[in-house]
Amino acid sequence: MIMIEGEGTILGEERFRAHVSEIRRIVTSRGIESLRVFATRTTIPQFSKLASVFETFTERMQKLRPLPPEVRSKIEQVAVA
Repeated sequence: MIMIEGEGTILGEERFRAHVSEIRRIVTSRGIESLRVFATRTTIPQFSKLASVFETFTERMQKLRPLPPEVRSKIEQVAVA
């Protein structure tokens, strides 16, 4: 999961960090590595850095490998409920 927040938006930096921390806590409680959550804040002029963000995240996911079937099954059960 990649989260991108623009500066000066509804969450603000402190709330954005708290939101990301909560998402990481939730995914960890479901047996998913928190490294699978990547968050960044940027301004409109810096949006060019997004290519680098996606490249870094893709490399991280390739190292972590796909989620095990039992974890995927838990996620599907929660999503359907």
